[in-house]
Amino acid sequence: MKIKKNDLSSLNPVVLASAFMLGEVACWFFHFSSVISFLSLTILLILAALGSIFFKRVRVHPMILIAIVFFSLGILSLKLFDRKVTRPGFLSEASVHAEVFGRVQNIGLLHANKFGFELVCDSLLIPEGKYTGIWHLKCTLQNPDTQKISKIYSAIQSGNYIGVSGSLSTGNRSRNPGEFDYAEYLNQQGFSGVLRYGPKDSLVILSTEKDILPFAGKAIRSAIAHKADLLMNAEAAGLVKGLLLGDRTGIDREVQKEFVNAGVAHVLAVSGLNVAFVGYLVVLLLGRFSMRTKYLCMLFTILAFWLIAGNSPPVNRAVIMGAMLVINVLLGRQVQPMSALFSTAFVSLVFAPSDLFTPSFQLSFAGVFALLYAYPVMQQYTGKIKKVWLRKGINILFLTFVAQLGTMPFTNYYFGKVSLTALLANALVVPGISFVIGGAIMSLIAGSIFMQLGALAGDGVNLLVRLIYWITNIAGGSYSWLVVSGFSVFAAIISLVFFIVYIEVVRRCRNTIAFVIITLLCVGVLQCININSQNGIFKKGKLSVLFVDVGQGDASLVKMPNGVTMLIDAGNASSRYDTGKEKLLPLLDYLGIQKIDHVIITHYDADHYKGIAALLNTGRIRNMHIPPADTKPDVDSLLRALSKACGAHCTSPHDRIWRIGGARIYFMANEAGCATGKTLNDKSIAVKIVYGSTSFFFTGDAQKVREENWLKFYSPLLHATILKVAHHGSKYGTCDAFLNAVSPQLAVISCGLKNVYSHPHPELLHRLQEHNIPVERTDLRGAVLLTSDGEKVAKELGGMNNE
Repeated sequence: MKIKKNDLSSLNPVVLASAFMLGEVACWFFHFSSVISFLSLTILLILAALGSIFFKRVRVHPMILIAIVFFSLGILSLKLFDRKVTRPGFLSEASVHAEVFGRVQNIGLLHANKFGFELVCDSLLIPEGKYTGIWHLKCTLQNPDTQKISKIYSAIQSGNYIGVSGSLSTGNRSRNPGEFDYAEYLNQQGFSGVLRYGPKDSLVILSTEKDILPFAGKAIRSAIAHKADLLMNAEAAGLVKGLLLGDRTGIDREVQKEFVNAGVAHVLAVSGLNVAFVGYLVVLLLGRFSMRTKYLCMLFTILAFWLIAGNSPPVNRAVIMGAMLVINVLLGRQVQPMSALFSTAFVSLVFAPSDLFTPSFQLSFAGVFALLYAYPVMQQYTGKIKKVWLRKGINILFLTFVAQLGTMPFTNYYFGKVSLTALLANALVVPGISFVIGGAIMSLIAGSIFMQLGALAGDGVNLLVRLIYWITNIAGGSYSWLVVSGFSVFAAIISLVFFIVYIEVVRRCRNTIAFVIITLLCVGVLQCININSQNGIFKKGKLSVLFVDVGQGDASLVKMPNGVTMLIDAGNASSRYDTGKEKLLPLLDYLGIQKIDHVIITHYDADHYKGIAALLNTGRIRNMHIPPADTKPDVDSLLRALSKACGAHCTSPHDRIWRIGGARIYFMANEAGCATGKTLNDKSIAVKIVYGSTSFFFTGDAQKVREENWLKFYSPLLHATILKVAHHGSKYGTCDAFLNAVSPQLAVISCGLKNVYSHPHPELLHRLQEHNIPVERTDLRGAVLLTSDGEKVAKELGGMNNE
């Protein structure tokens, strides 16, 4: 087979990089082995060569062969260079105190009383013994004593060999449907686990050897961060450090959520806009120097910016693409932006193949791809507009629209939201962010020369940031987005293909009215894709009960056969962690549940009712049902007042029967029994849901006294298919007489992983075993989903973490 010169000159980086990425995707989904990949590549090339030799008329274009090679290289790269690691067997989600020894890498910025770094560990000591090996740990150091943390931050350098103690774990796993799996995320990034250093832990630097480039990078980053803190307020400095240094720790979590809701979260990442500003600043400062000198200095500055901003997919893409464009200008070559983008993606993925499957890479690449792909189309329609201000305004709106379309599959998949205000928000926020970056750079430079001048520029940045936050606060309100629950990978692929088809159709369209109609149809089709991808873990026409993993607490989400929703208990909440906010609200969003029709609080223990406040405050509850008698009248009054203020109807159920969607709900709330109880647990309401010949029995935190009351007053009602075990498996409840009366086919225990109460108690587990009752536990298995068709109960999810 003879390869002609003009064949090789037509090599398309877009095709080759696409083939490489498709190879990675194929490997990811079909789990190809490196051996299969190598053999398939060899066979394909041999067949192509034989075809060209024995069949003269059959000529395989070299581009096809090279694309096949790149496809196979994509498979091989993911198999051979993937950062995903195997977790050590001695590590689990439950934290264990450990002493760890290893070398420091990639130190983050200091924020008040905490900072983080990576540690290449070679040995560690835990209660079970000493282990040696090579593990990559993500370390977070936090201490109320800011002086102590600051001292450690000043002393520690990349390359140091240290000994540090702390709480070691794999990180939190996905324990409920749709929940972010932090442990898997760490694993994909090459981390075996996470170490958290607290006030009682220690850190000793055993070797002061350091790496020069990271040492210089830390010094420069710290100096910039410190200068930003001096010249701007905390709000503005946090955003500036996120934009220039890639560290978003200083940006409030609620603010970040508002950026997501408003559809402008992409501006928080270090991007090509930052690199463009750095390059433009160099050209501006060099004034009358030759263009070659300016571009050489620009290239050096861009690479220095890479060192400062840190190694992340958006930074890599922006810096590599910027450097590639500058190098081509220096060599006198013309390069197409789309070719530069795909070449950048290929170079990035060669060094870090698994980055292709990270949200930051996907959002960054898709956004730029959409802009570059749609730009010629925009010029086709707006190039003839004579009024400059009108042309630029329409250009901004159109580019914002296509950028949102291009990134929509990924924002839907990762965030489960479609912003209704993104078009307007981007038109205002993106230019505002460019002024913030420019103002921040001016402030930092001026502040290094003359402090007062830098502070004056910093005041301007403060005002801009306040304005941007005000815009995102309005554009990111609860009314500004639609929930897209369970958006699948397949739906994301369809959306991407549809976006490309849309641009191609628009490209060939010459009529403005037709363009508007096609655009409206595009929005409608994408919305249909969103609606049809709604999560289906709850079966239509059946009774579904999801025992939510809320740690050491109770929360059970019920969906009736007719779609009516019910929540029984809502977990705990404190200043450190709010179950309602962190667990239940994201779960409801993932499942597409806008309102819960009925919430039942079995009793007023904190781990059963406190999480309800977050749901009430966000208007997610229609009806509240609270205990009729209790020893905490202040809590009773508080919940009634909060329900009224949030528009929820509040009642006490007493003894009653509801009929909803073919199911019957029995409340066992005998007040005489409540009065005899000495503790809150003895005042628990029992709820039984009956559907056909199946039933679910919820017991709150009932102990023996309350169970005896139920046996006395409700004995005929106690038999049930599924028993929600009382008090998280305490030994003081679920007595033999009660188990004989209920006689369940399955028992479910809700408790926290390695909780301080040692729930479930061995005595309780032994009783269940004696009665031949199988058990599902949220501490070991995560959320448990059971579904009834009226005749039998099926286990849809036997926990989220099946081993």
